Amino acid sequence: MSGLLNSKQTSGNEWSVRLEGMQYRDFQDIGEKSIPRRQLGSFVDLEAQMTRFESEHEALVNEVRRLYVMSTANQVISYLRGHRTIPQLLVTAHSTLQRYFGMDTVFGLRAPIDEQGWQTLYAVVMWQGSAKNAVAILDQFENQWWLPNSRQAFGCLTFTYELI
Repeated sequence: MSGLLNSKQTSGNEWSVRLEGMQYRDFQDIGEKSIPRRQLGSFVDLEAQMTRFESEHEALVNEVRRLYVMSTANQVISYLRGHRTIPQLLVTAHSTLQRYFGMDTVFGLRAPIDEQGWQTLYAVVMWQGSAKNAVAILDQFENQWWLPNSRQAFGCLTFTYELI
């Protein structure tokens, strides 16, 4: 045991030996200098695509304005412009809402800002019947249509009702 204590303990690395330069082995052949491909084809009509996309979105926003009552139109329109998938979803949802709630039912949109600054869009069914009936019909709508389509809204749209 005393023999072990008398010897110097080291890491086993010999740092006094100087290594030669790192050896490099070429495992992949370097091909000929590649010629850049022309990738500008998708950008040729980018301005026209952007203009067309914006006009289609404005048409959807105008369709939403026609189908839904907006108490705070500026907030709702601003919200729709910031959440580009919502107008198409609302236009599609309107006919389904009419099928469940009736053709004479009025649907509204609200985009209030809470005390923390968060904003959510509410699609409100203006219901003249009982709360129990509104909840039952809204549950049917959610199970049949909203759940399969809700991913497109990214949690930014809520369907609810208001008794009038």
